Amino acid sequence: MLLPLLVFCTTVFVYTQVILPAQEKRKDLVTLSDMVHDQLPFYDCREPINLFMAVSETLFAWEIFWYWSWYNIQFTLWFFSFLFLIRSVMLLLTPLKVPKQGVLLGDTFCKWIVTEEFQNDLFFSGHVSSLCAMYCSSHTNFAFIYGVMALLTAIAMLLSRVHYTIDVVVAPFVVYALHRWMELSNFP
Repeated sequence: MLLPLLVFCTTVFVYTQVILPAQEKRKDLVTLSDMVHDQLPFYDCREPINLFMAVSETLFAWEIFWYWSWYNIQFTLWFFSFLFLIRSVMLLLTPLKVPKQGVLLGDTFCKWIVTEEFQNDLFFSGHVSSLCAMYCSSHTNFAFIYGVMALLTAIAMLLSRVHYTIDVVVAPFVVYALHRWMELSNFP
């Protein structure tokens, strides 16, 4: 149990203290043209996004505390560690700049760990992938709530121009592929 916790803490530290600041300082960031953004109206949905995340994170913590076995906790720590690792690699490989008119989200999770605000951590959406990971990891009826919150968050992120369409579309596929691989390989 100690090793997965140590790996998780290390990946979160490297992601927040090394990868995110490095991504913000890059000079080769590009802005994409997004046809979905062109069709959607702009709304500032920061508050609903933060609410969806806070509700989901609270339910997930409660679910872990009351319902899960040590094996489930260990599996989920590895799962989220690999997800942070994959997202870190993807951020380094895809130098995207925040979309035009994009709002600064003010992520609650990052505020707990780092004091800086980041906005060029785009491909793939960390919010949508986290909610999808909660959906895949859930062993209760809360899974439905996580799925709905992931869908609502994806829509809100597109309306707020926080992410490109490709960022929110790819996230569930990456999460599902990782979760399926871990299940099929009997990891850990």
